[in-house]
Amino acid sequence: MLNSGLFLEARLAGKSNEPALDLSRDFKAALLRLRAELAPQLPATQDTRLTDVATQVERTLARLDLSQLATVAADREHRPAWALEIPLRTQGDEVDVARLTIQRDDDADGSDTAAQRTYSAVLKLEPAGLGRVTAHITVVGEHVAVGFEVADPSVQARFEKRLEALRTSLGERGLTATRLATARAAPATGEDGYPAFTDTRV
Repeated sequence: MLNSGLFLEARLAGKSNEPALDLSRDFKAALLRLRAELAPQLPATQDTRLTDVATQVERTLARLDLSQLATVAADREHRPAWALEIPLRTQGDEVDVARLTIQRDDDADGSDTAAQRTYSAVLKLEPAGLGRVTAHITVVGEHVAVGFEVADPSVQARFEKRLEALRTSLGERGLTATRLATARAAPATGEDGYPAFTDTRV
């Protein structure tokens, strides 16, 4: 993470004596390079595939900028937060997006101990076969509480059956599950977030 996103951009902007940073694996850097390569070709092209790719690149860069701005805004309120979007390839050529937000909820001045630090995370995704799923996670030291909101009653039953396996898995990693639960999600009122991440079928 230190070599990506806002962390990487801060290091690029700062006056540092460290060796040149490797940008070859950074997602945003790769998109910026692709945009620069496409730009000279766009004015004269009649290839709709090329213009579609350029549009997808611009949309994705805009989404990344919005995500980074949200992180900066949270940091200015002294509530450090990180917003990530993780593309997931599901069935066939379909691409789903997992939206993950992680936030530090307690005092961020360093006065709290490791056992007192509280983090919360929200993971949203909608994989084929499961429908809309939201996981609310709270971590206090080595104690974890997880609540799943699912839209489909049959999927909720499947999650219920796996809660004890999740408790065991957490225990094997030195974590104590203080609460594991499922609930029916409220009906969707529309897109909660941004348009589709990218369309790989261009």
